[in-house]
Amino acid sequence: MNKQGKKIQLFLSLFICYFFASKIAVAQTTVDSSNTSRKINTSVYAEAYYAVDVRDNKIYNRSNFLYNHTSTRTFSTNIFFVKLNLEKKYWRFCFSPMFGTYANANLSNERGFVKNIFEANAGLKISERKNIWLDAGVLPSHIGFESAIGADNLTLTRSIAAENSPYFETGIRASYTSTNQKLYFAFLLLNGWQKIYPINFEFEPAAGIQLSYSFSKTSVINLSNILVQGKNAGFLFYRFFNNLYFKKQLFNKFEFVAGLDYGIQENAFTKTIEHWFSPQIVVAFKPRSNLNFALRFENYTDKNNVVIFPLLPSQTQVNLNGVSVNADYKLKENFFIRLEAKKLYNSQNIFGELNALKKDNLMFTFSMCYKN
Repeated sequence: MNKQGKKIQLFLSLFICYFFASKIAVAQTTVDSSNTSRKINTSVYAEAYYAVDVRDNKIYNRSNFLYNHTSTRTFSTNIFFVKLNLEKKYWRFCFSPMFGTYANANLSNERGFVKNIFEANAGLKISERKNIWLDAGVLPSHIGFESAIGADNLTLTRSIAAENSPYFETGIRASYTSTNQKLYFAFLLLNGWQKIYPINFEFEPAAGIQLSYSFSKTSVINLSNILVQGKNAGFLFYRFFNNLYFKKQLFNKFEFVAGLDYGIQENAFTKTIEHWFSPQIVVAFKPRSNLNFALRFENYTDKNNVVIFPLLPSQTQVNLNGVSVNADYKLKENFFIRLEAKKLYNSQNIFGELNALKKDNLMFTFSMCYKN
């Protein structure tokens, strides 16, 4: 990228965050009529970032198994979207177009304008007395405690587990929420593993469940899974993936999250069973209302390259250990800055460019976020 291009990208990234932080208050519109029971809500999320790989002075895209904050040494927009929500008593609708390096990386296999869809779904309430909904379309993932919306996560960057499990899904979701809001259950029928458009018009059926229980307003436990029938070079295989996490808040200043991913998959050629797993722990401390710190420890083990395919050499074992620390500071309502240092280490060379792979990776990432 030439200097002029970098200046334009820097300007756009900074302008998006600053503009929406200082001017977009009017963009959120809510209509709530007692006669129609209708709500119309428009919201905006913008995240600009600058990432530095300590060992490399070049501008390049990060490893092929990372999908957020992928560009280095250039100001970029990770994700920017505008979301429209319409809701009545018995139906709801959501549409959200997006752009940014996240969309370019994570939806690279999708076609045309579909690459720029963050959410697009509609739902019907199918019970008058119970909170039971049937939603269909492009939905947020039911798996994990992290999302593509950085402002909703305790850490600036995502864990390796989050980067290599679905951020979104396409299909039908039937959900139930108890009257006291403590129990949530969902059953889903989906189009494969994080896909919108069927590749080569081949449908890969998948099904999953989510079960979440809140012991109190400060603690919740969640179990999610997905069973997928896929194809590799024309051969069928099955994948069964599970995520379990527990969240707990203490004294309004501390938050603790522990998560575990575990997946098994049938090898399409040998028919042997292969597996991968990833434990994660996040501890956050909030000394003031406008200041937050977080520390994360994680491991990701995929020795058979079921999910993570390193560039070279083939059959390179993935046994990643990582630690990160970040600080968040709220400048004004809905607008804050974040800084994170993250170190990843693998037992074999998987980081960097093809001709200069290495075992470890140290990254510093700075971001500015706005969410209304």
